[in-house]
Amino acid sequence: MAWITEWQHELTASGARVGNGGLIVDFGDPCGEAQAACETAVVAPLTDFGLITAAGPDATEFLNSQFTSNVAALSAQHAQYSGYCNPKGRLLATMLLFREGDAFWLSLPAELAASVAQRLQKYVLRSKVMLASSNADLAMFGITGPQAAGALTALLAPPAERSFAAIREGTGSVITLPGDRYLVVCRAHQARTMWRTLSSKMRPAGSNWWQLQTIRAGIATVTSATQEAYVPQMLALDAYGAVSFDKGCYPGQEIVARMHYLGDLKRRLYYGHGNQNQTLVAGDQVVDARQGKPVGNVVNAAANENGGYDGLLVLQRDAIQADARLCTGQGHDLSVVCAATDIFNRGSK
Repeated sequence: MAWITEWQHELTASGARVGNGGLIVDFGDPCGEAQAACETAVVAPLTDFGLITAAGPDATEFLNSQFTSNVAALSAQHAQYSGYCNPKGRLLATMLLFREGDAFWLSLPAELAASVAQRLQKYVLRSKVMLASSNADLAMFGITGPQAAGALTALLAPPAERSFAAIREGTGSVITLPGDRYLVVCRAHQARTMWRTLSSKMRPAGSNWWQLQTIRAGIATVTSATQEAYVPQMLALDAYGAVSFDKGCYPGQEIVARMHYLGDLKRRLYYGHGNQNQTLVAGDQVVDARQGKPVGNVVNAAANENGGYDGLLVLQRDAIQADARLCTGQGHDLSVVCAATDIFNRGSK
């Protein structure tokens, strides 16, 4: 599409360095971006996220039969996180759902979008649903920082104070998310204009700072490195409405429900840090250094402003209760701050 090429040129002309999968690494000054993310506000083009659209008379019922959340309860004034499981209750993807008119939009890592859309298509059968995996219709921007709300108020509209609320206005939509994050969504042909508007008052930044704040909010994202590794409760999806236990069947529902009602959750999501000059990567093994045995894995990680890494880790609860000394498989120390649900609950609005 012509607009995609123009949009890419717009970003590179603004100094963007593009990495694998279309990810914006930075805009040439990582230290300046780190300072702005901590003190003012940054805007990151979320080009590493893909979009799936679902439209048609049966779209609500179909998505509700496939995903862990109560899609039927989703209005145009709200967004919700959800999960997509295999029949064994293991997550194939996590996503953010929002509506525009009668169409549903699913935002998830671009590396998973095509395969998830293809899998969903297999189950459409006679349902009147049209699915498409494409970024050709909408563009997304992640905004965060202590002055983010004020900047958005001056540029577009005052964002909602409550998490998951969506404010619609002429040139785009602003969705408030946990962790003082705001997702701005606009039509693709408006992407360049929106970018110029947002970047006039906020520092352009790589997507790392959006990912970092997502981690600090306790929100886990399934990637190709962690597909089919976890049931929803291990990633704490049930803590913020991404799992419904009374809406009916979906793939893996029996296993997810059993885990909920029996309370047999031996692994849990935690928020922690890696040392300076230490790289954390999704899928990395976490080891109990004293006993030399694996106790979990890294789910998501992002560089922080102090030169280290923050991460979300699925770990054995017994290891945490025993105050195990944790390290990566490469021998780098890890420190656990708290359960991810704790930071989500403290930061929820």
